Amino acid sequence: MNKLWSCMLLFCTFLILNAATCRAFNEEKTELVKECPGGFDSVEFEKEHWCQFDLGKQDIALLDSKDTLEVGALKIKGRLDAAKVDLLLTDTNLSNIEKLDLSWTGITPEQMEQIISSDNLEKLYSIKLGYNRIKPEDIKFIAEAPGLMKIKSLDLTGCGLGPDGIAKLVSFPAIGKIRSLNLSNNNIGDAGLKQLAKAKLPSLRELTLGFNNISDAGAKTLLKAAFIKHLRLLDMNYNDILDRGAIAIAKCSALSNLESLNLNYNYIGDKGTTRIANSKYLSKLRFLGLWHNNVDDSGINAIARSEKMKNLRRLNLSHNDFGSKGAAALVASKTLTKLKWLDVSRNDIGPAALESLKALEERNVEVIY
Repeated sequence: MNKLWSCMLLFCTFLILNAATCRAFNEEKTELVKECPGGFDSVEFEKEHWCQFDLGKQDIALLDSKDTLEVGALKIKGRLDAAKVDLLLTDTNLSNIEKLDLSWTGITPEQMEQIISSDNLEKLYSIKLGYNRIKPEDIKFIAEAPGLMKIKSLDLTGCGLGPDGIAKLVSFPAIGKIRSLNLSNNNIGDAGLKQLAKAKLPSLRELTLGFNNISDAGAKTLLKAAFIKHLRLLDMNYNDILDRGAIAIAKCSALSNLESLNLNYNYIGDKGTTRIANSKYLSKLRFLGLWHNNVDDSGINAIARSEKMKNLRRLNLSHNDFGSKGAAALVASKTLTKLKWLDVSRNDIGPAALESLKALEERNVEVIY
């Protein structure tokens, strides 16, 4: 019960911070785009630089100045009315936009279709539509948009899709061209994963399913999907996955191409962690997220000793149950030689063990205490 209340509090905090700072929680994405030209507020978004403005008179004046918009990523602030949509569709200063964030703008499904298919935004390949309500019957405006074939990254976080919306979404063939799909916070549940697992998504490389009430059974269902073998990134943070689900992931041979696995804030203990650490199918992992699980010294020792984890660059172990023995194992590890970032904060690590972790900093590892 305490963990449930803690989860609810953290989720509310997440929503507030998301609205205030427009930061994403997928920290492992590292692709960079050009910085915004002078006059716009540059904000960090998944380690990308985005231009952020609300298309008001001052911003339009800047767009019409001698400096045309050359940045690849643009985030719209505030409500998206008809006038702003028209500007996106017609202003040639926006023709270089490759990534467009329309989260929290109140955009209608009809407007989504217009923007996705705009000739003015011919370079657009990534669009975020998070936290705009999309009913199952309105998904056609996205999935049947003539311009969807050019979209490679689609973010539908918090759009209220539910299982019915997922079933409708994956019924459209054009979705099969998507390479990165974010369906976080849509109350999909295990029923929605049954629909998703049936989908023909041969191009999919990144799948994010955070905050969706997914259990071990749902995770096992997902692992049977044909598209799983192509994934490079699988994000199932903030769900209800226990050791059984983690073990199923570890045993899945179709995940042999996976490079990023985010299982933050689930209920995974030492058994599941040990199986993941020793999985021959997860040896390509560069990022592993186990923040806020139930991992103690035994699980940490398994990660530190496993030859299968030798490619890890980033490892999140914050908010677990390990202490000085786990910390010592990380310091003594002979296999985590490529590690560049490690979070061990909020664990029961004593002062002496914390001091010993500084040895990792001498090996150019950024350590979060």
